[in-house]
Amino acid sequence: MNNQAPADEDVQLKCEDGTYLDANISRPAAGMPLHGSVVIAGALGVPRRFYQALANFLSSNGYAVLRFDYRGIEGSGPSQRGRDVRLYDWGRYDIDAALAAGQKLSSDRHFMIGHSCGGQLLGLAPSAAHLDGAIFVASTLANPDLYPAPARYGLRMMWNAIIPLVSFGRDRFPARRLGFSNVDIPSGVMSEWARWARGDAYLFSQRFGLDLSRYSALNIPLLSFSFEDDSYASVAAINGLLNKFPTCVVENRYFARDELPIGKIGHFGFFRDKAKETLWQQTLDWLWLESSPQKVVAAHENASTPSADQTP
Repeated sequence: MNNQAPADEDVQLKCEDGTYLDANISRPAAGMPLHGSVVIAGALGVPRRFYQALANFLSSNGYAVLRFDYRGIEGSGPSQRGRDVRLYDWGRYDIDAALAAGQKLSSDRHFMIGHSCGGQLLGLAPSAAHLDGAIFVASTLANPDLYPAPARYGLRMMWNAIIPLVSFGRDRFPARRLGFSNVDIPSGVMSEWARWARGDAYLFSQRFGLDLSRYSALNIPLLSFSFEDDSYASVAAINGLLNKFPTCVVENRYFARDELPIGKIGHFGFFRDKAKETLWQQTLDWLWLESSPQKVVAAHENASTPSADQTP
């Protein structure tokens, strides 16, 4: 590992719909080899600063890392009413803009780390087609039927009653006061999250009419981390989401309680410093493998080989 401090730069990203997002880029120290780029797409209501320690770790090991705030989180986005911001926008426009910016940070390999909804929304972003791999952390198909009792009853209460009632007539969902997050969230985002979760297949329900074609078309290595002590991510819910990426090469790493010597992990512990020697190192090893010269050569060969419908 290189112990030099990475360079961190404040930037703004412009989305396809004209919205600007606050972001940071952490680059390897001068003179270090650049292995590729990594975009970190955060969880619901989790600001980009939460991911700074992991970004510094990865940039200290040769990756340019971009982390950003979704529209309506902290300073990101337009001054529109919070009730008009949609969770769909976070995937279709915000993650898409971040991935497009990430691809400009390196001429080699491009990856994304999606935490919770950051993984759920990946297939909504057109720029996902240019990724060379993705890592999901506690990303699930949000459906209470996929959770064991008593967790499913609490989730039903949250999605059917608490969120709709508290969001009604508000621009900001008071997530800090209610213990959902340490920042407040646009009420439109929370309302759509709850509406999707009340459906039979989350955002994949046909009644929402979303373009889901990129989920089945995405063909990349996909590494999923999940944890037994995470009450927000049951085994069935994790597998439910991974099944929506049928052409990806999926590696599913599920850790039983106390399997790792770092104490409680839950929904957020992956991103804390205590995971550096275990989960972060596993992440880095996987990125290095997928960034190896053999992988790069194979990718270039595949890109230059005409597909069946292009062959004369």
